[in-house]
Amino acid sequence: MITQKNTTIYRPTPEVPSDTFTVVSVGAQKEEEARTLHLPHGSQTWCILHMHSDGALGQSPNNCGGNSTIIWNPTDEQHYGNPTETWTHSWLHARGVGMKELIRSADIPTNTPLQINADGIMAHYASLVYHELSAYATPDMSILRNLIRIWLRELSRLYRLQHDVDHERIPEEFQALRSYIEDHLHERFTLESLAQHTHLSTSQFCLLFKRYYHTSPLHFVNNIRINRASILLGTEHLSIGEIAAIVGFDDALYFSRLFKKTLGISPKQYRVDTYT
Repeated sequence: MITQKNTTIYRPTPEVPSDTFTVVSVGAQKEEEARTLHLPHGSQTWCILHMHSDGALGQSPNNCGGNSTIIWNPTDEQHYGNPTETWTHSWLHARGVGMKELIRSADIPTNTPLQINADGIMAHYASLVYHELSAYATPDMSILRNLIRIWLRELSRLYRLQHDVDHERIPEEFQALRSYIEDHLHERFTLESLAQHTHLSTSQFCLLFKRYYHTSPLHFVNNIRINRASILLGTEHLSIGEIAAIVGFDDALYFSRLFKKTLGISPKQYRVDTYT
């Protein structure tokens, strides 16, 4: 990730309607002296703020711990900082209808400190926005809007990792197994041999595999094989039987039937329609 420490930029508010999308300020890993800021009527901007170190964050001066993120509406009461020691934070202030829509679509709770381990994401995207604002005389508003959209989507994913199994991060051993399958399609796979890669019992492996990939292990393998075969069909010197063998099918007829069942067209016709 790109991160720039202690970088801050404040932009003079342009003479544009208050509902026009505008980035007002951004800071990446900015270190502050011991103090607490209190804005009883908010900042009049949409604010994404992250405390990298211990301190207050929210509507009260209570310590919420480090690595905490909050999104404030323009008029939300704000407390943040640390009255006893230096503290570090990253933030974005922006205004306009465009910002309201970006936050609404991210579907993240506002005005509530979130413990979602966003240290890296906050510093990274604050740095990218800072670069766009500081490197060009006329920053590209479309780039800024898209950076903030991705920034908020990343925060949304972190939030949902803690609240929604459908967005759960796939464990490394299952990611490694997927890579192994893709690199060894010619091998014969069984549920038992696949389970061995994850050091789980076959039943537990099948249960977790379906949880992470929403399909059975062998169906997953066959889908990868068919996808790889569809690419190889663009290689003219390979026969359909040779392609079937490369992707792990001993029986070319069975391969052709499965290919048509999966993609709705035979391998021969797929080659004609796609590559000629």
